[in-house]
Amino acid sequence: MEKIFWLYGIPGSGKSAVATSLCHMLESQGALGASFFCRRDDPVLSKSSSVLPTLIYDLALAWAPYRELVAKALSTDLRLKPNQIDFIFNKLILGALEGLKRHPPHPFVIVLDALDEYGDNERDRKSLLSYLTAATSKVDWLKVIVTSRPDHDIEAAFTGLDPTSYQHLDLYEAKNSRMDIRLFAKEQLSLLGEQRHLGDEWPGNENLDLIVNHSRGLFISVQTIWLFIKDTWEPVWHLEQLLQGPIGGHADTQLHELYKMILHLKVGQKKESSTYFRQILGTIIAVADRRSLCDDTLASLLKMRPHVVKSVVDDLKSLLYREGEIKPVVRMRHLSLADFLLGSSCPDEFGVDIQSINAMLTIRCFEIMAKDLKFNICNLETSSILNTEVTDMEYRCGTIPDSLLYSCIQWASHLESTSPSLHGEQVEMGGHITYFGHYYFLFWLEVLSISKHMALASPMLAALLQWVQDMMEFVTAFAGVISQSTPHIYLSALPFSPQESAISKQYMKNYPVTLKILTGGYDKWPLVQNVFFGHSDCVTSVAISQDRKFIISASRDNTIRLWNAETGETIGAPLKGHTDWVNSIAFSHDGKRIASGSDDTTIRIWDTMTREVIGGPLEGHTGPVNSIAFSYDGKRVVSASDDTTIRVWDADCRKIIGEPLEGHTESVNSVAISHDGMHIVSGSDDMKIRIWDVEARRTVGEPLEGHTAPVNSVAFSYDGKRVISGSDDTTILLWDAKTGNNIGEPLNGHDGWVNSVLLSRDGKRIISGSADTTIRIWDADSGKKLGGPLEGHDGWVNAVALSHDGKRVISGSADTTVRVWDAESEKVVGESLEGHSDSVNSIALSHDGSYIVSGSDDTKIGIWEAETGRMVGGLLDGHTDSVNSVAFSSDSRHIVSGSSDMTIRVWDAQAGRMVGKPLEGHTESVKSVAFSYDGKYIVSGSADTTIRVWNRNTRKLIEAPLKGHTASVNSVAVSYDGKRILSGSDDASIRLWDMESRQMVGEPLEGHTGSVKSVSFSYDGKRIVSGSDDRTIRIWDAEKGSMLGEPLKGHMESINSVAFSHDGKLILSGSH
Repeated sequence: MEKIFWLYGIPGSGKSAVATSLCHMLESQGALGASFFCRRDDPVLSKSSSVLPTLIYDLALAWAPYRELVAKALSTDLRLKPNQIDFIFNKLILGALEGLKRHPPHPFVIVLDALDEYGDNERDRKSLLSYLTAATSKVDWLKVIVTSRPDHDIEAAFTGLDPTSYQHLDLYEAKNSRMDIRLFAKEQLSLLGEQRHLGDEWPGNENLDLIVNHSRGLFISVQTIWLFIKDTWEPVWHLEQLLQGPIGGHADTQLHELYKMILHLKVGQKKESSTYFRQILGTIIAVADRRSLCDDTLASLLKMRPHVVKSVVDDLKSLLYREGEIKPVVRMRHLSLADFLLGSSCPDEFGVDIQSINAMLTIRCFEIMAKDLKFNICNLETSSILNTEVTDMEYRCGTIPDSLLYSCIQWASHLESTSPSLHGEQVEMGGHITYFGHYYFLFWLEVLSISKHMALASPMLAALLQWVQDMMEFVTAFAGVISQSTPHIYLSALPFSPQESAISKQYMKNYPVTLKILTGGYDKWPLVQNVFFGHSDCVTSVAISQDRKFIISASRDNTIRLWNAETGETIGAPLKGHTDWVNSIAFSHDGKRIASGSDDTTIRIWDTMTREVIGGPLEGHTGPVNSIAFSYDGKRVVSASDDTTIRVWDADCRKIIGEPLEGHTESVNSVAISHDGMHIVSGSDDMKIRIWDVEARRTVGEPLEGHTAPVNSVAFSYDGKRVISGSDDTTILLWDAKTGNNIGEPLNGHDGWVNSVLLSRDGKRIISGSADTTIRIWDADSGKKLGGPLEGHDGWVNAVALSHDGKRVISGSADTTVRVWDAESEKVVGESLEGHSDSVNSIALSHDGSYIVSGSDDTKIGIWEAETGRMVGGLLDGHTDSVNSVAFSSDSRHIVSGSSDMTIRVWDAQAGRMVGKPLEGHTESVKSVAFSYDGKYIVSGSADTTIRVWNRNTRKLIEAPLKGHTASVNSVAVSYDGKRILSGSDDASIRLWDMESRQMVGEPLEGHTGSVKSVSFSYDGKRIVSGSDDRTIRIWDAEKGSMLGEPLKGHMESINSVAFSHDGKLILSGSH
């Protein structure tokens, strides 16, 4: 028997009116269990955290036994919060319904109106519907009526239900809708005729027919007509005007024609009037999903006189209304008005550009804050008591003007809805943001603290950062194109922006006829920010000026090129003078001079601005000059040559200082000067590194030995305490400059010669370029790679440089190009979580994202704060052998762990202690554990080839173990609905099991040729992902048991862990 009734229809078809009538009727019969009317333009009435608590409260008032169980649950668990939706549902709805011993004498009905206006996304709506379905399946006396637009995601959610569990009706297509509309119109207009003495015949059958035809089945059309004409000086004439428009087309089109006619009659053709109306209506739309505002606050935000706003709202009573008694807020009567004003069918004189409105409101928010924020805005007398202890804090908060309070809380949300662009509005906004940071940032925090909105501070500032970052990415990626052709902002740059970028989302819809990327394209901003073309042969060396404005490159085409670092344009003609390959270049610290070394055995110094050689070449080497460096003060140049010597030159006089530095026995490939100018480091084909005292002109200590092939590149750390080297042996070594000892192990990762290395200014990162065509970034302390390699060059990477601020890597390659990369996108978020003393085998993230749990070979379990990386308490001790698997319960309150000691343990996540005794029964190592979503069951897989299901509360095994695998069970998972268990085994198979019957479902899923190490369900339970020793990932249809598509390949070794993203669009895999 159907438990859910879905009433759907297009906007304005009367769904909310029907829902309201049903609530009145059910209430009069004592059958209304609960109701909720969602509104997209009211944050409180659309929040996921509002609906379930309201329905629980209403139902508790309606049925006393249920009320008692809810009260008991709340009194025993004070940690329940409105945003813990899953936990609230399981505890206060399912748990309470299951615990009822008495049922009501008649059914109770829950009415939920406008499901399409609930939550933030499709997943929220699907979840709410699944909650209601689960609740009605628990008891016979609960039924649900849902109304909504026929949106695709809602239709899909209902289609996924058991067809026998619900009924549905399209209100727009209902047989009697025209008759109902006619009756409604006649009743409303006849009453108006009596009040205004319009005669017994009015409105007449002809008018009623026209109204029904114009309405196209929408009650909102009839209501709008009535509201409009009832306040006019001549309702008969105004009704005739409204009914003169064309009839035909879709209902939405007809409703929009009605809105257009009303605005023409009210506003007319006056440009000044339409501007007022457009700004006021645009602002009402823009603030609707944040917080509706009263006339005075709207006027303040719009910089208008209050009576102007009041007059406009009064004129548009058929489209707008005021709600509330004290400072009533202005709302749209129907959200279809916003659809019309923002859509393409709206005439230009009334159309609202919501991006411009949001830009204007962002600026106004900053202006209001700049004008009204001040020190100690609420006159707090002392700092010795907390906000909660100030007895009249609510009154003091009320003295803050509403426009200021709104501005402080909402400026970031308007900023996020503003198009990041290069236009004047953004320049003005940039000035306001700068002023905000300089002068009233701390006053803003006062208001957030007093109004209890302090939690918004970080997200708001993050929004600001994201907004600026996206603009910077756009400029960095396309400055070269834009600088050469303005129209290509729209023809090239915009279409090639990543589809998920703020710029693409905001702007592409405005330019429907521009280029569209059908396949390929970027998902996110690429790491390579620019590619400079111009050299005709291998690029051998690159450098960036201290102010980050210029990049220089040297090439085997015998030239040096100077580039604009932002746009990638060449500055002037190439620098010519060398008669052979240019091997090395360097900027002086002040950026005014460039030094170059060449195979022609000379060194040249150039003026950066004039691009002319300063004086003659520096001559003295008898072989190619491979490397040069400026001292920090710019007074000396150091050079290294195939002639096995190093020479120091006076940069001003262009003369050699003293005798050459001799000691290497083969070609010297690289030199660098310490920041204090006192030491030189050199690397040679003789596989040695030497450190030299500049003043004494002799080596300091013994050569640094460790490489097994020529040393291609050397560099000092900024503090001069460390030396880094890269070699043909494919490794990078870090040295203590004072003792000459190696620091840590060699850095391995490149598959070819390491041609160039450097340390970041802060000493935390190492950058390397290699003959394997890649650039890598390393953590200088741990020696670990930060992210993946930077890939894009088609030839050896011969040179790398880092901008002074550490944000950009510049590379030069044998493919003749210079590339600029984002040096920060590949960095690890936060520090490593350190505390275990042996291998970490398993990690899990709590359902609310707050905590991470880890299990290790050291037999211990760690709990960490996800945001800070801090360990919570000490390591949990209890297992006597390796902890192989850990998992959180869905309410984040409990942890389960499985160990090689053959036991399973349950832990209180907050108290940090074990709950009860270990679960014992497996005869070999426990490889994997999982909670069911409702937290009632624990599933374990073991090397003993079995799967066991345990009751978490009684701690007992539920019937016999699940048998079928012929080798170790490495991974288990439970579907979100708790009905199925998934297992993966060393026998290369995957098996599905029915949780209730504990029987295998269908045949094993076979396809892997090695051990299955990890399995996981998608959130909707329709797909399975598996990872294996055979180095492949496979996706399976959970219902049919068949593989979907080809195996995913890419990992080079065993795949140990796989998981779906919550939306099912991404798969994450980790490999050996």
